[in-house]
Parts: sequence; C-alpha cells; structure tokens
Amino acid sequence: MGDAPRAVVVVGLGAHGRAAASRAQAMGLLRGVTDVDPAAVDALAEVLDPAVLRTLDPLEALRLQGVDAVVLTSPAGTHEGLAESALRAGRSVWLPAPPPIPSARIDALAALARSKGLRYVDAPWLLYEPAVALFLAALAAWREGAPTVIEAEVRLAAASPETPDPFFPLPSAETLTALTLMGASGPPESIDAAAVRSTGTLDHVVARWRSADGVRRHLTVSRLPGPSTLTFRAHGSAGSLSLTLPLGLPFGVTAEASIVCAGDGVPMPEPHASGHGYERALEAFFEGASNVEEPSQREVSARAAFAFLCARADTGTPRPGGPVLHPTVALDGDTSAIEVGEGTRVWHFSKLIGPCRIGARCSLGQNVVVERHVIIGDNVKIQNNVSLYEGVELEDDVFCGPSMVFTNIGTPRSAFPRKGQYARTLVRRGASIGANATVVCGNTLGRCCFVGAAAVVTRDVPDYALVYGNPARVHGFACWCGLKLPLGHDRDGEEQSTCSGCGRTYGRKGHTVRALDDRPDA
Repeated sequence: MGDAPRAVVVVGLGAHGRAAASRAQAMGLLRGVTDVDPAAVDALAEVLDPAVLRTLDPLEALRLQGVDAVVLTSPAGTHEGLAESALRAGRSVWLPAPPPIPSARIDALAALARSKGLRYVDAPWLLYEPAVALFLAALAAWREGAPTVIEAEVRLAAASPETPDPFFPLPSAETLTALTLMGASGPPESIDAAAVRSTGTLDHVVARWRSADGVRRHLTVSRLPGPSTLTFRAHGSAGSLSLTLPLGLPFGVTAEASIVCAGDGVPMPEPHASGHGYERALEAFFEGASNVEEPSQREVSARAAFAFLCARADTGTPRPGGPVLHPTVALDGDTSAIEVGEGTRVWHFSKLIGPCRIGARCSLGQNVVVERHVIIGDNVKIQNNVSLYEGVELEDDVFCGPSMVFTNIGTPRSAFPRKGQYARTLVRRGASIGANATVVCGNTLGRCCFVGAAAVVTRDVPDYALVYGNPARVHGFACWCGLKLPLGHDRDGEEQSTCSGCGRTYGRKGHTVRALDDRPDA
C-alpha cells in the first residue's frame, strides 16, 4: 500500500489539474490526462510528452494499463462516481480536498480503498504549506500557559461589493484546514450567519466551540471584498501566536506567510522551508508517504466539525453554496414550503409549486415544472421541458432527459377530475431516462436502470435493466457507470460479468441483477 505509483492519470484540467499534470510529468509519472472540454485537453498538447494519452473520456483514462494512481481535480459533483470507478479499477485516488458528499460516503470510499490495498487521500493540500506545518509544530510545543482562545478566519475575495456569489466558501479545503489548525471537533455550540452584500447570498459565517478543557474556538468564514487570506491566532496567559497565510496565489508560488510570536512562553518557529503546499501534497502521494494514508487525530476530529458545517449554517439565512434560481423562475402555491438544497440551480422559465422538496447539487433546466408534493433527491439532473407532477419521487443521482414525460393519472377524463387519486411513480437511485421517453404512472424504475430515448414505460423496470421500445422491454443491463454489461436478458439464465469501464462485478438471475461488490452508499 505504501509503494510509489509507476504511472498516473489526471482527471480534470482546471488550474489544479494542470498543476498536477505538470508535476507528474516532471517526475516521469504522467500517463494520461482527461477533461470533457476539448479546449482544455488541446491546450496541453504542446507541453505534454507525445506518449501521454489525451482523451475526453475519463473512463478511457481509468482503463489505461499499468496506471497505479489517479489525481482527481474534475468538478466536485463528479468526485464520488469517478473516485469509486478509479478504486474499483485498482487505482489509488488523490483529491485536493474532501468532496461535497455526505461524510458516510467519504468513509465508505476510504473503506473500499483499504479493502483493495489502495490509498484514498482527500486531505486538504493547504496542510502541506511549510508555514502551516511549522505553525502546528510550534503550537504542539506550547506547553506553558497553553492557549485558552483559538481563532481562525478564512477570507476569500468577492468579485465586487455589489456582486453576490452563490458559491460560499464553507465546504472547502481552506475551511477544513482552518478547523484542523484550530483542533475543532464535532458540532459547534453556535453558528451565526449573515448576508452582507445582498439578501439573497450568504457572505459571513461565525461558528463557536468550547471544549471540555475550557478552550474556546472561533471560526469565521467570509466572502467579502479584500485580499484572500487564512489567519490563525492562539492566545494564552504566556502570550500569543499568529499565522497569516495569503491565498489565491499562482500554483508553484510559495506563500510568504507571517508567523508572529508574542510572550516568553510561546515557542518561536524556525524559518519555514521553501516549496508550494499543493506540489508537496502531490509529491507525498506520488511517493507513497505514510503521512497521507493515516490522517492525524487532529484532522479526524476536524472532519466531524467540517461535515456539520457543510450540512447547515443558520436556517434563517441563505444556505452556503446556493441555491441559485434564475430571475425568470416562478414560485407558486405554498412558497414557504418550497425546499431547495445547497448548490442546486434552477434555470430559465421554470416553475416550483409548494410544498415540494428538491435536494442538493441538482440541476433543473429550462421550462421545468415541479408540482406540489414532488420529492427530488440529491445530485439529480433534469433537462429542459420536463414536468414532474404530484406523485413523482426521484431518488439521488437520477437523470431525466430532455422533454421526457411523467404522468400521474391512469384514467384521465376532463369531465371527471380525479385530484387526490394520483398514482405514485418512484425512480430509484442512479436511474437514467432518455429524451422524449414516457413513464406511465404507478410504476417503479429500478436502481441504475437505463430507459432509452422515446421509450414508453408501462410496467416496473428492474434494477440495472436497459429498456427501450413501445412498450419498453428489457434488452440488456447497464452498469452503475452507464456502460452496457455483457449479460444476456432471457428470463431463466444465470451468469456473472464485470464492467469493462469501472470494474464493478454483477450477478444475474433472469431479470434480477445485483452488484456483487456493493456501492459505497451512505
């Protein structure tokens, strides 16, 4: 498990990904890069070795022979699926910070990695900044008059005083770094939140803890005009210790951090070593260093506080990370009972009728209608021109293609209203419904099933089934990652197969298919 990787692929070519690809190539490890944006891939053509694979398909990169590790810097919403696919394909995984998914799923990904003898590393790279490491060492050596008040402030610059930013920096590497420096653990005693620049955007959060030993801890996270900095202070009877770390610097530039000690009982850190924290974290992962495999107890404790803060701020103010509703979105019915989760975006000319509930990190396209009592889970993608009527329930990770149709009455007559007789239609987790498909009410679409374009669903769809036609019939089975499985679809056969894309293994008995290596769900 501690062996250094022989070959690496980088998934996602934003600023983090480009820096990771450059460092991996300098170390002679880079085998492939991938991004869904062709321009991002083409931009690296002149600087990468010609033998390095450049592809728009992340699964193609993960399937490369001889690859030992994956650096995952794609958009946050893709982290869970790609991380699991990489682990099942036998690749260790490194992320710059924990993904924005429930902590139980993060724990399950880590458990999956351990079961396969791999590494799953999502420690915030800022912990590898030389000044941060030396500050922690100085704090640990502070024996006499140990601090009684510990404060941390994360300040990320806003675009302008007038421009609200829906991406509030609460679930971030900076915040987890601050909590780790503080030694925070578990839910805080109180959270105060404020919308400073606009009533529609969260700008400022303060959380407070008091530990059993009487130490008070304060965290402030804000997105306001001004320089981006991480500031940390510890105060005790013997003096104080403070760290100011500039953020937002170009990759490869070492932050000139200021460490100030005041008081005879406070240890003075040595001058910090050179090197950029992001590159040092990558190198530690590439070299198989043990300190990235087993997080410190300080970091483990901080993650409990981090998970709590990511889940909620103050219910009386806008939630961090959104939601974002286009100005043309109409709200109707009981608008006070319309629940929209963090990071969810609702686009042009859509309509939400309360009461209804929409989860976190969802995307609702143009002209989407969500009727009363509809329930939508997390990370659901609903394309343009889809109406979800009362009785429809979508679990997490569902995809609804453009102009697909749900119904909720089996025997509609204009002259005989049947309100209150709506049939339930349940779409289980991970299911995908193609464009222009119709789902007749009263049926259940199974977990990770795949409904083809223009299909008409008139009966229950089994888990993982690939169905199409009118009426829709089973024509095969699809993996959790979406690729078709090499399985038959007769009603009596029994067999097993492994997905060529993500490496998951399935067993089939007739039209009943189950995963033989369970997905790491919450």
